[in-house]
Parts: sequence; structure tokens; C-alpha cells
Amino acid sequence: MDSLRQIWNALPFKSYFGVLLIAWGALFHFLGNSVFGYVDTPSLYGWLWAIWHGNEDDEVGMLVPILVLGLLWMKREDWIGATKQPWGLALVLVACGALLHFAGYTVQQTRVSGFGFLVGLAGIIGLVWGRAFLSAVFFPMFLLSFALPFSSLLDGLTFPLRMFVTGGAVSVCNGVLDMGVLREGTQLFNAQKQYRFEVAAACSGIHSLTAMVLLTVTFAFLNFHSGWRRALLIASAIPLAVLGNILRLITVIVVSDTLGEAAGVKIENRFGFVTFLFGLLSVFTLGYLLREPRPKQSAAKQTSTTNPPPAQPQTV
Repeated sequence: MDSLRQIWNALPFKSYFGVLLIAWGALFHFLGNSVFGYVDTPSLYGWLWAIWHGNEDDEVGMLVPILVLGLLWMKREDWIGATKQPWGLALVLVACGALLHFAGYTVQQTRVSGFGFLVGLAGIIGLVWGRAFLSAVFFPMFLLSFALPFSSLLDGLTFPLRMFVTGGAVSVCNGVLDMGVLREGTQLFNAQKQYRFEVAAACSGIHSLTAMVLLTVTFAFLNFHSGWRRALLIASAIPLAVLGNILRLITVIVVSDTLGEAAGVKIENRFGFVTFLFGLLSVFTLGYLLREPRPKQSAAKQTSTTNPPPAQPQTV
């Protein structure tokens, strides 16, 4: 309760911000979506909710607002201590957000409207509380963009990734494990036809790619300050997602070859967490290898720490 009271007292112009937020939010509730053929609602929020629950590749988006709130809470000292004063230039961001929404609404691209909502929201925050405050909360605001559904825009990568995952799994099974797995396109089976699997789009790495990018971006910005370390860790999201699916497919093939196709199907259906677990361990390992050196203490500070001043005599 003390922390919440501290946050409440540290934010000036709360009524001003509340009025602007309600007005901006109402715009996107009543005129946020013009594509009624897919989701029959005028609300951007209703459209997002339907997409999150209708496509497993985008369902991670519903966790993003919770993650953002958690990060804001963890970093609350940064933005509580930031200078807060109105910043008129932030009106440019609000205008850009409105133009993006107008363009998205006109051409029936709700994702563009969603991005416009985030740009305008950043503008409102900067308009009320200033540039320093907006800079302090920029990273969580940036993460909100991961709540928008983008998986359908990556459909062109699905088939090449399926072929790559299939080829990688077959190479390991035959070259390392000497299993004699046969391949026809994205289908896998052994010579005895004891099992046959089709590597679906979800096993290409697309399904876990959004989660991996979100994980690497969050980890990079929380743990690193240098740009090249952040960029390297974020760039690792794609190969880690693909390698995780290769590992999962190899596991399915080994189990199917040993225990039969039914056992392999169970592994495929119930061990999807293997991909994310592999990615999580890999991100932590890369984070350890890329860790930044700790700043050295000054010689004067070290001397004062290691050699404390002599005690003063007591006067009786």
C-alpha cells in the first residue's frame, strides 16, 4: 500500500491524464475496427481479444499487458523519480497516432490502427508528464507492440522454415543416431512405415517465434546497456525458435521409432514446452556469456572500505 500511495502522490495532473486517456480509449472502442467480416465488433479491444483466442500463434499477446505492468512495477523508482512537466511537442506523437489510425481504419488494416493507438498513448503520456517521464517508461510501452497480432504477416516464411526444420531433424537422426529416417518434402517416416509424420506450420518455428522475440527483447533491455549485446541477443530469437523445434521433432522421431507412432503423437501433443524450455535455457546461457563487466570501484572508495578510520578515544 505504501508503494501505491507513493506512485499516486508522485503523479501530478492525474485528472488531465484521465480525461485524455478516456477520450483516446473511447475512440478506439467505438471506431477502432472497420473489418467486420472477420470479427464483428467496432472495438479495437474486441478485435484483439478475438484474435488472441482464435489463433494460437498470437495468443501470447494477451500476456503482454501483464508483463508490461510487472516491468513498470519493477522499474517504478526510475519513472517515479523522473521530472514531470507538460511537454507540448508530444502533440506530434498524438497527431501521428491519429493519422495512423485513420489510415488503418480507411484501408481496413486494424493492426495499423493498433500501432496508432500505442503511438498516441505515448504522446498523451509525454504531453501530460513530459519527455523525461516518457523516456523512463519507453521500454514497457515498446513491449506493448507485441500484443498486436503479426503472425499472419510471417506466413511466407512458414514453408521454408518447415523444410529447414525437417531437413535438420533428418540429418541428426540419420547422421548422428543412424536411424534411417526417410523424408518426402515435409513428411517423415521410417523404412518399415511404422510411423508417418507431417511437419506442420506450427513446427516450423513460427508458433514460438513471437514468444522468443518477446523473451529476448525483455531479457536484453533488462540486463544489458551496450547496444551490440542487446542486438546480438535479440537476433538469436529466430535461430533459437527453429533449433527448439528441431529438438522437439527429433524427440518425436526417436520416441516413435522406439515405442511406436502413438507414443510419438503423445510426445508431440504434450511436450510442446520443450521448445520454450530450450529457448529459455539458451537465453540465460547467452546472457551469462555476454554479461557486462561490473564497474570498478574507485581507489579512494576501496581504501576507505578496506582501511576504516581509527576509532576516536572516548572522553570520560
